[in-house]
Amino acid sequence: GWHVVRCDGNDLPAIDAAIRESQAVTDRPSLIMAKTIIGFGSPKLAGTSKAHSNPFGAEELAATKAALGISPEPFHVDEDVLSHYRQLGEKGTGTHAEWSEAFKAYHGAEPELGAQLRDAIAGELGKGWLEALPTIADKVATRKAGEMVINAIAESLPTLMGGSADLAESNLTTQKGRGYFQPDSPSGKTVNFGVREFAMCSAVNGITLHGGTRGYGGSFLVFSDYARPALRLSALMECPSIFVFTHDSVGVGEDGPTHEPIEHLTSLRAIPNFNLFRPADGNETAVGWKVALQAKTFPTLLALSRQALPAVTPEDVLNHPAEKGGYVLKDASAEPKVVLIGTGSEIQHCVKAQEALEAEGIPTRVVSLPSWFLFEKQDAAYKASVLPVGIPRVSIEAGSTLAWPRYAEVNLGIDTFGLSAPGDQVMKEFGMTPENLIETAKRLVLG
Repeated sequence: GWHVVRCDGNDLPAIDAAIRESQAVTDRPSLIMAKTIIGFGSPKLAGTSKAHSNPFGAEELAATKAALGISPEPFHVDEDVLSHYRQLGEKGTGTHAEWSEAFKAYHGAEPELGAQLRDAIAGELGKGWLEALPTIADKVATRKAGEMVINAIAESLPTLMGGSADLAESNLTTQKGRGYFQPDSPSGKTVNFGVREFAMCSAVNGITLHGGTRGYGGSFLVFSDYARPALRLSALMECPSIFVFTHDSVGVGEDGPTHEPIEHLTSLRAIPNFNLFRPADGNETAVGWKVALQAKTFPTLLALSRQALPAVTPEDVLNHPAEKGGYVLKDASAEPKVVLIGTGSEIQHCVKAQEALEAEGIPTRVVSLPSWFLFEKQDAAYKASVLPVGIPRVSIEAGSTLAWPRYAEVNLGIDTFGLSAPGDQVMKEFGMTPENLIETAKRLVLG
C-alpha cells in the first residue's frame, strides 16, 4: 500500500525529483529509498568506515572539496546559496506580515479566542487550569489521579493534546469527550500514537517545540527504554514535554519481570535537566502536572502507579511543598532519631512506620522526595532543613538502590528482576512493607 521511490542519494536533482513525485501522491504514504556512498567525494575515504570514524585531515578535506567542486575557502557559502536564503528571508518577512494582519483581524472579530491563541503562542497558559486543579482525597492509583487531573484542566487548556502508545485504557491519558486527532477531526485533543514509544515521544517533543501547543504521551514505565533517545533529547533541547509513564514498579504484578521496571527510575534520574516526578498520592500527582505545565526549560516524566494509594500529602495543590522536590511530610514528635525517605507508593509505608516507631519512643521524620531534580535545585539551607546532617536515614523505593546512598545510609529497594504474582504479594516478597522499614530503622538507631 506504500508509494515507493528509489533514487541516488548523492544526486541532488534525483533527490529533488523523488520528493516532488512523492508530494504528488496524496492517497497513500510514500517511502523514498536513497542509496548513498559514505564519505562521498573523498578520494581516499569514500566507501569506507573510516569516513565515519576518522577526521579527514587538511589534505583529504581539500581533496574532497576539489572533487565536489567546492571552494577551498573555510566556511565558504556559494553566492547562489546565499542569494536563495536571502530570498527566503524576504519571503518569510512578507508571509509573517500577512499572518500578523490576518491574526489582527481574527482577534478583532473573536477577542476571547484571539487572546487565547496569542497567549498560547507566547507560552502563557492563563489561570483557569490552576483553579481547576483537583484536590484528590480518595485512595486511587496515581495513574487514575493523572486522568482526573487531565480531564479537570482540559477545558481551560484547549492547546493541550496527547495520548498513549496504544495503552490508553491502562495509562488513562484520554481527554474524555474532546475527540481524537485525525485528518477529518483536526480539533481532536487525544492522539492515538500506536505501539511506538520512541515515535510518540518524538512527536510530543515536536508538538511542544512547535509553540502554541503542549504535548504529552503515555506508556508503561518499563517501555521508557524504547523512548530514551527522545526523552534525552527533550532534556538536551530544554523542551518542556510531558511524559506519563504508568505501572511504575513491581506493583504491576502478574505481568511479571518483563513489565516490572527496576533500574528505570535511577536511569531516568541520571539524564541531565530531566525531571522525573514520582508522586505519593493524588495530590502530589496534581502537583506534578502543575510543575510540568509551568516548566519552560525542562521536560517532566510522571511515574505513576498501577495500584491504589492512600491520600497522605497536603491538599493545597496550588501551594504544595512537593514543588520543591522533597519536603518534610510528617515531622518527629521531638528531635528526630531517624529520617525515613521515600517516593511514590512507598510513602504510605513511611507514614505507617513512623506511627509505630513513635509509639516505641523513637522520634521519626518522614520525607517525601518525589523529584530529585527539583530538590537539587533548592539551596543548601533548605535541603539541610529537610535532611539534617548527622541524623540516620533510611530510604525505601520499589526500584534500584544504586543511587540512593546520595540521601541515606541504609537503602531498601529492589536490585533483581521482579516476579509474576499479585502486586501486593510481590511488594511483600521484596520487603516493600512498613514492617520491614520499622525493623530496619530500629536496627539502625538501636544497633
